[in-house]
Amino acid sequence: MKKAVILTLFLSLLLVLGACGKKEEVQEGPFFGGNEGLNIEFNENEPLTQFGELDTVPVSVRVKNVGETDVETGEAKVKLFGINLDSFGLSSGSKANSKQLRGKSELFPEGGEQDIPLGDAKYKFSIRNSEDFTFRARVCYPYSTEARADICVSSKLLEEGRERICSIEGERIKSGTVSAGPIQVTSITETLRAADQVRFDIVIENKGAGDVYSQGTSCDDIEDDTLRNRGKDKVEVEIIQPEGVTCNFADSESNIGIVELENGKDVLTCWMTAEDTIKTKMNIKVNYRYVDRTERAVTIFESN
Repeated sequence: MKKAVILTLFLSLLLVLGACGKKEEVQEGPFFGGNEGLNIEFNENEPLTQFGELDTVPVSVRVKNVGETDVETGEAKVKLFGINLDSFGLSSGSKANSKQLRGKSELFPEGGEQDIPLGDAKYKFSIRNSEDFTFRARVCYPYSTEARADICVSSKLLEEGRERICSIEGERIKSGTVSAGPIQVTSITETLRAADQVRFDIVIENKGAGDVYSQGTSCDDIEDDTLRNRGKDKVEVEIIQPEGVTCNFADSESNIGIVELENGKDVLTCWMTAEDTIKTKMNIKVNYRYVDRTERAVTIFESN
């Protein structure tokens, strides 16, 4: 009996020590965070994964906003691609959301969603035994990602002989400091630049599963090879706060401009003059257009 009591106490102690050893990630910003914007998937049984050559089956997708930016009515364009749509009696045109798709927030923690019907599929030709096809759909939509991180504005001159208000050392991006979206600000680090300036290195990455384009590239432009390539892997970045920040953009030196992602990533270098040592917020907004995809394999059988 004593052995059983001792064993129980020992196991309880292990559980307590194990719980104490776990470190929960502390939320340091106002955002939920995440690497997705609009999620797209075919609805259950639309289309069926198996059907006969004489059958007519509905085709539809569900679009859900799992990021933190609202997508207004008509801005999310969905279309089928990758098969001969005419052979199935389906349209090659796009369909848009008929209601606002709200981003996640405390008021709408689940985000907005909508089912979008894309027509009824019936194969026009005869099938011998069975034949496999892959239905594909994509969604094209405008989106934004916002970062709000604590930074230290200082300089070499201000660092000498002054009371330390803050430190320029360390990573500024913490849990909750970047809003959910496929394009992410993954790092902000600081260094002293010249005698009176501080430098910021801002890393921007495509962390989603799809493709990114400049916000000025329309969904129709993306269907054109020339126009699509002009806008691919480009995002607009604006440093909203603090004032006085200048960045080395591809086309200018300003607080707003175009960043070109190479292999899905780029480092934007910015700087500002430090007139006093202060702890403040850096507010960054990244605007872009994004394209994501889904697919479903189907098998059509010969009818008896």
